[in-house]
Amino acid sequence: LTHNQTSMADDGLAKAGWDQYFHIGERDATDSSDLASRVAQFRDMAESASVDYERAKSLLASLKVHFVTNFASFLVEGADTPVDQVLYARDTLENAVLLCARMGDLDAFDINMAQLKTYYTDFRGKARPSEREYMIRGLNLLRLLAQHSRARFHTELELIPIDQRESNVWITHPVKLERHLMEGAYSKVWASRMDVPHPTYALFVEELMKTVRKEFAARAEKSFERLRVTEACRMLLFDSL
Repeated sequence: LTHNQTSMADDGLAKAGWDQYFHIGERDATDSSDLASRVAQFRDMAESASVDYERAKSLLASLKVHFVTNFASFLVEGADTPVDQVLYARDTLENAVLLCARMGDLDAFDINMAQLKTYYTDFRGKARPSEREYMIRGLNLLRLLAQHSRARFHTELELIPIDQRESNVWITHPVKLERHLMEGAYSKVWASRMDVPHPTYALFVEELMKTVRKEFAARAEKSFERLRVTEACRMLLFDSL
């Protein structure tokens, strides 16, 4: 394909929408010779402080189309899956999860996290472990708490080795938050945003507090006939009106 045709293909993917990842009838403009550079380009975009999010989403969609049309076992573990394919796909999905978390695109975070978990479970042993696995698993645990999905939180936690649950800072942080929630110690939950293992965790703690405040507001409406605004602000952990 010419450079113009490549640009047209990428533009077409962007117009098709973020939710439509897999356009099986279309051939991705990425060939194997430049796949490594495009994966690296997406990683750089995901880590950039001033990322063009729409352009990053378009590149991610293009990469996923390439994985579907050229990898024999994208998201489906196979006995003969090449190590480089595992690493390309896992690296791309990890960067997608972290980028979506940073941009506050929680629906896209959930989609990419669901796909990435395949590489942490079904593909385990196919390639070297990822240094970012437990950081991302911890983020996902926070996301589940923010969704008030306690059952799923514990299901995901059970998939993590016991030694990691007890000693890995990425995992112990959300575990402590869940304990604070069970105790009703919401001030400790809110204070935890100042002591996070990574800045992205603070964003998810804020999402968690939104859930906590909504729950409290719903209960307060039924529990109090009258409630001063200043007292409500204190209970909801707002610094001011």
